[in-house]
Amino acid sequence: MLDNALVARIRCVLMLILAGGLAIGTSWSNGIADASPASVRLADLLNSHHYHQALSQASALLNLSHSARVHQGVSRYELLQVKGEALLRLKLFDAATDTYRSMAKLAPSVRQTRIDRATAALIDHSIAGYYTPQHRSEHGLGPVRINILPAGSRRQAMRAFYRDQWTILKPRLKAALHRSELGPLLRLFLPLRQAVDMETAASRKAVDNDSDSLRASRPAQAAVDSSTDRIVQLTSRGLKSMDSRIQAIVTSSHTLIFFRHRTAPRGVTQPEANELQNMIQTCQDILTMIKRFSRTFPDFSTDCAQLRRLKGKTLHVEHLAQNTLP
Repeated sequence: MLDNALVARIRCVLMLILAGGLAIGTSWSNGIADASPASVRLADLLNSHHYHQALSQASALLNLSHSARVHQGVSRYELLQVKGEALLRLKLFDAATDTYRSMAKLAPSVRQTRIDRATAALIDHSIAGYYTPQHRSEHGLGPVRINILPAGSRRQAMRAFYRDQWTILKPRLKAALHRSELGPLLRLFLPLRQAVDMETAASRKAVDNDSDSLRASRPAQAAVDSSTDRIVQLTSRGLKSMDSRIQAIVTSSHTLIFFRHRTAPRGVTQPEANELQNMIQTCQDILTMIKRFSRTFPDFSTDCAQLRRLKGKTLHVEHLAQNTLP
């Protein structure tokens, strides 16, 4: 029988999406009248293990136009949720992975986006529906295969998955934070985002309460802040050095030199022009890095005031270098 908690969660999500402002604490028994017949039917099919029928009906509804789905009282996200669960239960793992990735793009909250991405990653790292931990569990037990199909053991598998990935990532991140160049840290952007996703999915409750403000004490999320601090520190140091060097070039270029018949500013030499071009390229690389960070961590935008200030400094130095070129 399908896990009762999973059924309740699916029904609750379907009704919350449809009801819009319904409070999270409202019981699904009180809200069932507000859910559409299509939503209730799909949840009942999953509950009764009729996964093929649930998949068929969800797929048919997904093929409808947006207005037709609205008329049926179902959203694209909730249909993908039913489809993903049905595909997973039918052990069609590649299709389930793709569906969860599609869900992540439509999820109604930051937390759900992360859970959907993490679920896709868990399925991708499992074999035949089982995840085998690489390290001992939090209770000291050795690696035992965990079935990812039931909701209860799926959460257990997610915790083991997160623990495995963070065990590998943590020393790499620590080493990168102590380096004086950005390369090693930039290469950890994607693994770090994946760790944050898994950390969110593995947590027992919504610590951030679905908020977009993600200053958190959990290790992977805190590591994003640490990485941002280090990126800003190293890059600001480089920008300050470039700014000083440009000022020196400007001063030198204005130095008067004496010819036989006249006096004129020395101007910018070719080596200095090449140096300025390299600075401009460096500034463009920094701007690309900031854009890449924002693209990799789109849900951390409210915590990236430092990067916005860094972008302003970078644009200033780039403009200064451009204006100093002959």
